[in-house]
Amino acid sequence: MTTRGRLTVAFFCVFFLAGTAAAEPICSAKLEVGTYCVATLANLRPTQPAVGLMRVEDEAASLAGLSPDALEKRLKKRRVPLVAGPGGALYLVDRHHQSRALLRLGQREAPARLVGRLDKAATFWNDMQARHWAWLRDAAGWPLPPEKLPATLAELPDDPWRSLAGYAEDAGVIGKPGDGYFAEFVWAEWLVTRLPAPPTRESLDDDLAAVKRLVCGVPTAKLPGEPGRACAKR
Repeated sequence: MTTRGRLTVAFFCVFFLAGTAAAEPICSAKLEVGTYCVATLANLRPTQPAVGLMRVEDEAASLAGLSPDALEKRLKKRRVPLVAGPGGALYLVDRHHQSRALLRLGQREAPARLVGRLDKAATFWNDMQARHWAWLRDAAGWPLPPEKLPATLAELPDDPWRSLAGYAEDAGVIGKPGDGYFAEFVWAEWLVTRLPAPPTRESLDDDLAAVKRLVCGVPTAKLPGEPGRACAKR
């Protein structure tokens, strides 16, 4: 993305949020559940261990191409869902890629909504997982202690397999399950053991072809969204 594109979308975001802030409060744990608010992105706590940076780059480019009206509509439709946790911390339970893309473009805030409150520290992470609001597994599928999660969105590392799973979903190789629980991470775990090297921009076409052969050719153990519509076109 060009410098001009980054500056343009940053201006659009600031323009939009300046109007939103007048009508909506700054997000805090003191708000009632269900309240629309404006989140400070740097203050949000991730609930997953990584993002697919190729997908973040794509999201940033997509945002940069929107008009101010289209950007406002998109961000309002895809508000950041937050949970108020122990000590007043705010946890991001979805939209990690979108939020990271906004940070990449220099944006500090995003429209949000407080969707839950879990105040008890002793049961917080169990409650989060029970509600499908956290993914506590590493890239290989091993359990991940909550204290190992990155503390901020900016610290989320890259999981290229997560990007590949997202692209496979876009291509119809994997279907979008209506009730899938972190389905792209489930697929990323499966793919990491079956392809010889992490995907890159340069290898993406070949990697997607390999995923299609794997998914459409042999049952995968009933993973979410299997098989996708593209398998019927073989």
